[in-house]
Amino acid sequence: MEKNNQKWRVLRATFDPSIDTHCAVQNFYFDDRGMLQRHDYFTDVAKGNVAHYCMVYKTFDGFVFPTRRRVVSRGGGEFTATGSPSSVLIDVKSVVVNRD
Repeated sequence: MEKNNQKWRVLRATFDPSIDTHCAVQNFYFDDRGMLQRHDYFTDVAKGNVAHYCMVYKTFDGFVFPTRRRVVSRGGGEFTATGSPSSVLIDVKSVVVNRD
């Protein structure tokens, strides 16, 4: 998949029914640095296809985290409604890493 002049590689994961997750089959899109950019899944609870974007990566105590996460509706295939309101928008200000 190509997005914003970047080539993203997709990992399709199929989860065992014993694992609690959004849905059984999910797609994870990674950039050329190996950073998660997008996560596609079907919300079993809300009954909708969504794209979960991960952006603005920052390092906390040596670990890299996306500090902005946005979930938008996804039509069939790769289409996403990025111009529409977010169903979830999270801005992370700090992360505490516990090494115990």
